[in-house]
Amino acid sequence: MPAGLASAAARGADSWGSLPVARLVRLAGTTDAAVRSALDPLPDEAPGVLTYRPVARPSLAACQRALLTDLEAAATTMYLAWLPAATPIESTDPAAVAAVRLLAHRIAPTYDVHPRYLASLAESALRGRPRSTPRFSAEVITRARAD
Repeated sequence: MPAGLASAAARGADSWGSLPVARLVRLAGTTDAAVRSALDPLPDEAPGVLTYRPVARPSLAACQRALLTDLEAAATTMYLAWLPAATPIESTDPAAVAAVRLLAHRIAPTYDVHPRYLASLAESALRGRPRSTPRFSAEVITRARAD
């Protein structure tokens, strides 16, 4: 078991379901092989897992931008998983784009994501190209859930 999961288990997290899922979790002191082993097979109760090995960047801000860009690319690729109501929409005509944006805007509170940001991301996914709207700030993209 990776050290991060072992330490979570030591704190009483005896299942995947008890790990925090509303934020990023960094596993330190482990190896890629150990993480892959812990994820195969992925239990039904496990949260979605995305592994990421950052490329060295000249600054923390550059690292943050690269991570957010890569996460946006993953979310765009998987957009029908987080916006299944958009499955029948295949056209990119103005009515289809408006429909996808509205669906994303409505579901945003479910994911605790800024509605305009999620609508922009959904439109980008439908069109199959990077978002053409101005970039949102990192604070908007990573808005923390108010507990």
